[in-house]
Amino acid sequence: LKQERTGPVLSAGAKGAVIGRVDLGGQLGLPRRTVMKRLKLKEGKRFDYFAFRKDLERLEKLYFENGFLEYGVDHRKEETAGRAVLAYRISAGPRVQLIFSGAEIPPSTAARARRLWMDGTFAGQRVEDVRELLETEFYRNGHYQLEIRFEEQAVPPETKTVLIDMSPGPRYDGILYRFE
Repeated sequence: LKQERTGPVLSAGAKGAVIGRVDLGGQLGLPRRTVMKRLKLKEGKRFDYFAFRKDLERLEKLYFENGFLEYGVDHRKEETAGRAVLAYRISAGPRVQLIFSGAEIPPSTAARARRLWMDGTFAGQRVEDVRELLETEFYRNGHYQLEIRFEEQAVPPETKTVLIDMSPGPRYDGILYRFE
C-alpha cells in the first residue's frame, strides 16, 4: 500500500497492547470526525496488526473516494507498559481531477487512471503510468500514432486539475513488418 511511506514495520504476532490513544494529525483535507469514523481500532480495544492494516486500507479508500489522489499517511504504533498509541499523520494533498479530452475512453480506463495517479509517488511517475495505460488502450484499438499532452492547473490551490489531451491519430487494422 502506498501509505506505508515512512511507517514502521509492525509485527503480525498475537494481539497486542490495549490502545490508550489514537492521534490523528497533519493536513486532513476532510473533517476530523469523518476520518476518525473510518478507523475501527479505537481507544480501549486491543491492538491487532491485521485490523490496523484494514484501517489503513479504509483511509486510502476514503481519500480516493473524495478525490484526494495524492494522499499519503505516515503511521506508527508506540507501546509503553501494555498501552499503545496509534499515530496517523495525514497529508491529503489537493483534490485531483483528471479531465480527458480529444478522444473517448471507457469509464473503466478513467477509473484505472485515477487509481494509478493515487498509487504514484511523484509527479513524473504518475504522468508516465497514466500515459502507458492510455497508450495500451489506444494501441489495442489500432491507434498507433497517439499523442498525449498533460497540463496541470492548480486553481484554487486546494484543487489540482490535470488536463489530458489525447489525439489518437488514424486507426489501422494492423501493422505489417517488411524485412529487406
